[in-house]
Amino acid sequence: MKVFTLFSLLCFAALLAFSQNTRGIMVPTEILETFDRDFPEAGPQNWQMLSDDLYVAKFLLRGFVQKAHYNAIGSWQYTDIEVAKNDLPEGALDHYDATYKQFPVASTGFHDALSGSYYFIEIFRGGVKRKLKYDEEGNFLE
Repeated sequence: MKVFTLFSLLCFAALLAFSQNTRGIMVPTEILETFDRDFPEAGPQNWQMLSDDLYVAKFLLRGFVQKAHYNAIGSWQYTDIEVAKNDLPEGALDHYDATYKQFPVASTGFHDALSGSYYFIEIFRGGVKRKLKYDEEGNFLE
């Protein structure tokens, strides 16, 4: 009986470890199905729930860390893709160096959304993160 109980506990632990459940949240089936259609080649995902209406999958695809955001009914909202600072458009780097170089960089990447896409440099300014946005040619947007 002890062996059966131990085996059952190990199976349950393995099930939890390999499920799409992160930090005690269950990702709705609609979101998982949409994600699998959107990113069929994605590696394992780490899911977070940012609010009652926003779920985020962090995953590796084609060598880039990506974060895909979905609403509660499974509609894709946007994806942020990490991009090395040196791989940003040259104009973006020139603008940062000329205007914001004194502020540390938190992250750099590419934001892809139905409403529009842009490169970004996220900086710490006055203890607050600020996102500098650039078009594909490196022109400053905001």
